Amino acid sequence: MSIRMILNLGLIAACMVCHASGEDRVSIRIYSTDSPVTRETNERIEAALRGATDFAFEHRPLKKVLDDLAEKHQINLWIDEETLRDEGVNLDHAVTLTASNIGLETALRLILGPINLTMFVDDGFLKVTSTARAEEIMHTRIYPVADLVGTDYAPLIKLIEGSTSGRWMRIDQEGGVIQPYKNTRLLLIRQTDRCHREIGGALTALREARKLQQINFTTDRPSSTSTDVRKSNHKVGAIGNRLAAP
Repeated sequence: MSIRMILNLGLIAACMVCHASGEDRVSIRIYSTDSPVTRETNERIEAALRGATDFAFEHRPLKKVLDDLAEKHQINLWIDEETLRDEGVNLDHAVTLTASNIGLETALRLILGPINLTMFVDDGFLKVTSTARAEEIMHTRIYPVADLVGTDYAPLIKLIEGSTSGRWMRIDQEGGVIQPYKNTRLLLIRQTDRCHREIGGALTALREARKLQQINFTTDRPSSTSTDVRKSNHKVGAIGNRLAAP
């Protein structure tokens, strides 16, 4: 089976999941060859990362800290010990941190960041590796963007490429790729986990700006014409102007 066919099958499957759930998700990871069980496990881990946690670690070894948090939140954990050894990271590194009602993902990044480690969800596991190694691993996701684009996807694609830290094949001749699917108003994006988080943040900010624009328009000009709508885009900046065109 060709790579293109696999991606297309994954796209169709992800669209079906999105439609069936009725949720307005910022992004959906594509698991073209994974089982439904693995996809469900990935989603459960991501939900746990968005949830709250509390802990009190006093000079606790890093490995023990990660194991304790994984057990507490019922997460499958995989540590890339080979890469960590190669880069001189000691899993006995002492962690001292206390937190209450903090996001689990935030807590893990506070623990891992100072020693140049990071994490991502893949294959039913929360995987911990070095930041440098994670930047070599790309993931494919689709992003529903029907509310952000009309017939021209170029402004949104240019915004994503210009406002994120990842390298892009179209610009740098290496790195990530963005493929629009205009019939379904989706963007299929292949990039690193860090860049995907930046993309999610950028799209969320755009949606909030659009909502603010609509509120201002309704409050200030309830009888405005379509020409007035375009003028009101100045309230949320040039980005809104470029993406609001039908």
